[in-house]
Order: sequence, then C-alpha cells, then structure tokens
Amino acid sequence: MFGLDHQCSIERKVAQGTKKVFSPLSSGMRCLFLPMSAQAAIQNGFDVGYSWDVYFEDGTDVRVGDRLVYNGGKYLVNGKRDFTGLAAPVNHIHLLVTTENANGQ
Repeated sequence: MFGLDHQCSIERKVAQGTKKVFSPLSSGMRCLFLPMSAQAAIQNGFDVGYSWDVYFEDGTDVRVGDRLVYNGGKYLVNGKRDFTGLAAPVNHIHLLVTTENANGQ
C-alpha cells in the first residue's frame, strides 16, 4: 500500500510466570497513523483525541489486543479490518487504535 510513511513496533502479550506482559514481536513496521475523526471515535465508544486509524500492508502480523509503539507513544489495537483481494496497491489492514491509558486502559 502506498503512503505508509511511518514506522512502529508491534508488541503482543505473552505469559510470564502467572501473568501476561507485552513482548516485542516486530519493529520497523511500515504503517500510517492518522487521527480518528471525532464522529468515528464517538461511534466506536473511544475518547476523542485519543483514537487513531492505523494502516498496515496486507499480511502484517498484527491482532486485536496487540500494542503498537509509535513516536514515543503506546497504542492498543481495539479493532481490525482486512481489505484483501483488491488491486495490489489497495490491499491493506485497517486498525482502530486508542492511546494506552485512554478510558482507563
């Protein structure tokens, strides 16, 4: 997908003793972080100003529940939509992401 001008790291929860902690999965992943519109944030039950639309190349290993680290911030993946089977430059993954600690997370 064209326009993936940002890079981030993806972290996934793994068992460590009796609890689960985030552990690095991959780094330097090409992505695009865009602020979510106020209307979309409200419709999704997110805080305005702490919600993001994030795009990755099709096939990127990223799941709901993962954490993204971008530009010094930490973000939780709350939703995922795959857009596949389209013309090559249009295939992509769209994530609904909130800033960690927004809404008490």
